[in-house]
Amino acid sequence: MHTPELLAPAGTAEHLETAFAYGADAEGKSFDINLMNQLEALSNRGYTEGFLRRHVSQEYQNYEQGSSLNGTQQVVGTITDVDDRWLTIDVKNKFAPGDSLELITSAGNLRFSAETMEDHNGETMGYAPGSGHIARIPKPDSLPDSLDFSYLTRILPSST
Repeated sequence: MHTPELLAPAGTAEHLETAFAYGADAEGKSFDINLMNQLEALSNRGYTEGFLRRHVSQEYQNYEQGSSLNGTQQVVGTITDVDDRWLTIDVKNKFAPGDSLELITSAGNLRFSAETMEDHNGETMGYAPGSGHIARIPKPDSLPDSLDFSYLTRILPSST
């Protein structure tokens, strides 16, 4: 569905930024800096100028923070296929039926909850355990026409 050679490693914030920028440019739009706020909501180790510019020296990389900053979302997978009923997810992090989800696309985002989940054989799954697994969830209403470069995130429970 996407052109991997144009993107940073899948599941990274750089990949999302590139996908947004590519999608905006492909549609003749300028990059919306407000999308950076959405990126900040994802768990990350902090963004530096190295995130915004490619091929910079190590001084622009963040090695001081070795773990994710508190985000409100976590990438749980990439969309690998869609049919009349299902979205197929290449799982990156654990998620489960009933979780609050957000589909992030270059055409806009869609929040929803999937009440069921199955594996690639059609067997019901109680949760998708993480990387190396494929899960299918019911296709939500109001999907954009194209899901190229799309990510699925889980809205993390508030820590209050």
